[in-house]
Amino acid sequence: MILCGGRGRRLGLAFPKVLLELKPNLTILDHQLAQYRKAGLEKAVLLTGFGHEKIEKRYGKKFEDMRIEYVKEEEPAGTLNALRLGMEHVREDAMVSNGDVVAEINLRRMWEEFTTSGALASILITRMRSPYGVIKVRGKRVVEFTEKPLLDVLINGGYYCFSKNILPLLEKFKKGDLEKTLLPELAKRGELVWYREREGAFWASVDTLKDLEEVRKAFPQLSEKTSV
Repeated sequence: MILCGGRGRRLGLAFPKVLLELKPNLTILDHQLAQYRKAGLEKAVLLTGFGHEKIEKRYGKKFEDMRIEYVKEEEPAGTLNALRLGMEHVREDAMVSNGDVVAEINLRRMWEEFTTSGALASILITRMRSPYGVIKVRGKRVVEFTEKPLLDVLINGGYYCFSKNILPLLEKFKKGDLEKTLLPELAKRGELVWYREREGAFWASVDTLKDLEEVRKAFPQLSEKTSV
């Protein structure tokens, strides 16, 4: 399942963010669907809201030989509600991704690790790159300046595996964002495991024009080595 309801307000878009092009006629959603197909998945469920008609017009019922289904959120109520509607639709374990993430990820390996973990959910983690130059000081002197280093902080990478058994929790919260409701609850219960790619694997969330420019620069190399 792919969360496709993002509006891209900071980007000033009149269409869903998943339809942003990484290169001519290849969208972020194209890229994610291709990853899922390459990993052997036969069906994708697109969780839509704003601009759903544009997504449905472009993709119809198939992406290459992979079936496409849609679950539309009538009123925006957060990512948790979109996930709840999707899980009620499929009624089985599922891999889920944020539709604005472009990443090198071995989906098959993440799924295999999740299925052997016994946990209710798995989350991709990645190191955060500082959006700013980082400075170290001694007294009134700057002793070190590093432009946008990778930090030791680990962040949510926007890819998940969920057991169908999370449905009662989704019903409990009803609405809100995954990051503020479901994920903290799963962590508290010890039911959330993590998956991580090798150090240096590409990861980006497209939230600003600058993010989009950086992803477009990296994409030719990324598309050649996208893992499954």
